[in-house]
Amino acid sequence: MRGLMIIAAIAAYLWVFGTPSFLSPYTYRAEVGYYNGGAQAWYVGNDTSFDSCISEAQAMFNSYNTPKPNRAFSWACRKMQGESFLERVR
Repeated sequence: MRGLMIIAAIAAYLWVFGTPSFLSPYTYRAEVGYYNGGAQAWYVGNDTSFDSCISEAQAMFNSYNTPKPNRAFSWACRKMQGESFLERVR
């Protein structure tokens, strides 16, 4: 009976608060640094797979540089676990 109560409590917690971020899988967000009126600005995309992130980051980098060369200065993918930033990868 006690075990059933513990399981019910865990299920209720997960239902209310969701899965803890340390249990969620990794996602990736495209990140592109560019100049906007002389100041540095950052484009950050939505959660995707690693391959999709690389494609998006490179495409955005190129799109910023097409009308004005050297406007974009950096691209990478943010490795995320939930809303926790882990590292930049390429």
